[in-house]
Formats: sequence, structure tokens, C-alpha cells
Amino acid sequence: MSLGKNALLVRAFVALFAVIAVAMASAAPSEAATKLPRWKTSNGYQCHKHSKRVINRHKGRVWPARGTKSRTHCVKIRPKRHRSRGGSSAWVLPRYVVLCESGGNPRAVNYSNPLRPAGLYQIITPTWLGYGGGRFASTADRASVYEQGVIAKRVLAGQGPRAWECW
Repeated sequence: MSLGKNALLVRAFVALFAVIAVAMASAAPSEAATKLPRWKTSNGYQCHKHSKRVINRHKGRVWPARGTKSRTHCVKIRPKRHRSRGGSSAWVLPRYVVLCESGGNPRAVNYSNPLRPAGLYQIITPTWLGYGGGRFASTADRASVYEQGVIAKRVLAGQGPRAWECW
């Protein structure tokens, strides 16, 4: 009885895999093998290998084509957004001071005061220029929120909380 080349190769591979399977079953699992992650993360994708045919109900990429028995399902990872619990904010001063001074508006200007306090922290123009705000803008309301925060930190370090009425 003569077998073709392909049939001999198939039998050889089957025998080889049977030997490997017996050797793996008898060996104790290593620590690394027991701690393999279920999901692999790479380049912003999480990939999971399915051992049987799975219908793609989720958005994501699936490789290889649907006809095969083993497929990998990859989903784009979204960065976790941490909610602030009220203890911290982007503002330099406490929230109640900022809301009292400007109502949270970084472009707020108090025209009723002759010194014209402006910006998120209601810094008057001479103080703004004295603490180096002139390199950012001519008045506080024309600077970005970050730049206003830089000068407000300097004012807080120099004058303390007495520089603001609502403190």
C-alpha cells in the first residue's frame, strides 16, 4: 500500500503533535504559564483569541476570516477617565473663591472698580504686571486660564490669601 507525500506528512505531524501533547500534559505547569493574561494589550488595542467561531457583534477588528476555528478579536482601548471628587480642580485657588470672584468666567472684567480687576482670579492690572503677567498679556482677562493660574500662584505666594476679598 503506497501513500502519497501529503498523507505521509500529515501522519508525521499528527505523531509529532501527539508526542508534544503527552509531554506537556505530564510536565508541571510553570509559573509563567499559569499567569498568562486573558487579554493581550498592544498599540492601544486589546486582543483576545477565541477557540471557536464567534459572531462579531462588537465594533472592532477580527482576524482571520470568519470561516476558521480560531480567531482573534481586537478592540480599541479607551483611556480611563478619572472623575474628580471635588478635592482638586484646574484652578489654583479654592473653588468657592474663584466662583465668588469671577463666577468661573476667565474673561470676567469688573468695570465698576477703577483698578479694573479681571480674569478668573480678578487680578488688578498693576498686580498682574508686577508679578510678570505682561509677558503673557496686557491684562488678566486676555490671558489663558493656565497663564492666569501661573500669576495667581505668584500672587498667592507673595501676598497670601488676603489678596482676594472672598477668601
